[in-house]
Amino acid sequence: MTHRPLSLAEAVGLPVIGALSLLLAWQWLVPALGIPSYIVPTPLAILRTLASEWRFLLSNAVPTWGEAGLGFLLGNSLAVVLAVAFAYNPRFQAAYLSCSSIRFPCLRSRRSLSSSSASACFRKSSSLLSSASSQPW
Repeated sequence: MTHRPLSLAEAVGLPVIGALSLLLAWQWLVPALGIPSYIVPTPLAILRTLASEWRFLLSNAVPTWGEAGLGFLLGNSLAVVLAVAFAYNPRFQAAYLSCSSIRFPCLRSRRSLSSSSASACFRKSSSLLSSASSQPW
């Protein structure tokens, strides 16, 4: 069975219909289920609050945006520093990278790390560290 590509009207209209149907379901379900508005307000209540309190919300949004931007810059700066440290320092790699989930798939699972797999991880780290200390960098 082959599928034909969506027309322009479908490509634009279907996401709009999907979003509107979700908003209508939200608007109808919250009161129907008896969920208090202070827990989950309806879309119309949110729009009313945005319209009536926009000055207050904007005055609080500006410092929030600044803090979010600062956090983004600090986090990415730290990531770059760590990436350079990992890329150019074999001792740093041996100490930390050997126990990451990239090298050890056992760390990717949701189960807790058993003591035997943890000790194997740290034995591997120690052996890499000792081999790295014999190499100049």
